[in-house]
Amino acid sequence: MVRKEEIKEIVLSSSDISSACKSLIDMANKRGGNDNITLIIAHFHSEALDQLTDNEAVTPEVISEFTSPSA
Repeated sequence: MVRKEEIKEIVLSSSDISSACKSLIDMANKRGGNDNITLIIAHFHSEALDQLTDNEAVTPEVISEFTSPSA
């Protein structure tokens, strides 16, 4: 219901996580989201993640690299 570019724009322009969630759920509902809508937004920060470029995806492998005990 909501394109990834729209998700990024809404999350980055929202003042907090709660308002981003509300905006995204409202958008999905307005576009016909007549079934369950699931949304998870997590905010975490790591200096290592700052090295990623805007075009790099934060995949499960990237997350495990930065959260493993040896990191």
